[in-house]
Amino acid sequence: MKIIENPKQWNELVIANNGSFLQSWEWGRLNEKLGREVKRIALDGLTASIFKYQLPFHKVYFYAPHGPVINFKELKDDDFNDFLFEIPGKNIFKEDQPIFFRIEPGHQAGYKKDYF
Repeated sequence: MKIIENPKQWNELVIANNGSFLQSWEWGRLNEKLGREVKRIALDGLTASIFKYQLPFHKVYFYAPHGPVINFKELKDDDFNDFLFEIPGKNIFKEDQPIFFRIEPGHQAGYKKDYF
């Protein structure tokens, strides 16, 4: 798992894999201005902007709007499961453990042709 901190590199990954604007660096910056923490994660054939949302009683959840963005040419059989279980368990936001991890895969053009 790698955290991407370069805006140009991140947007190139999202665009190259037909990702949504909700995964763009700029959307993450807007959410940061709204007080949310954002991490941009690359893990094998998957990339995702992960947003941390605060809940009552000092609880949090993680959210990947229209994510993860999938590179179907690099995706291996277990990559998606690794992504789902590794992100919440790696403490990417310091010590906060999410009570759930919400993903919302968006439609990526050409997914049937490239993967199935």
